[in-house]
Order: sequence, then structure tokens, then C-alpha cells
Amino acid sequence: MLADYIPYVRSLWTVWFFTVFSVLVITALLPKRRKQYEQTARIPLNDDPADGDSRHGR
Repeated sequence: MLADYIPYVRSLWTVWFFTVFSVLVITALLPKRRKQYEQTARIPLNDDPADGDSRHGR
């Protein structure tokens, strides 16, 4: 009985996954988020804090 629904569940899963993926991609590419992503991308390139910073045990 449950085996009869497997093709429908697979189809719904595919549609659900595609919808969620599309929303995530569109959200990530919105122009209003550009500044936030540029700042986040520069984090590894930022200079280390001044001497005396002992947060990392150095």
C-alpha cells in the first residue's frame, strides 16, 4: 500500500528541493546583499588586530 506512493513522494521531493534551492540562489544574488557579502569576503584579508590580543592564546 505504501509502495504505491513512492513515485509521488519522489516527484514531490524533487520539486521541493528545486524550489528551496532556487529561493536560496535568488536570495544570495539580490543586489541589496552585495555589500554584506563583499565585507564577509574580505574577512580573511583584514589585518590582524594590534599586539596584545590574546584571544587565540598567542
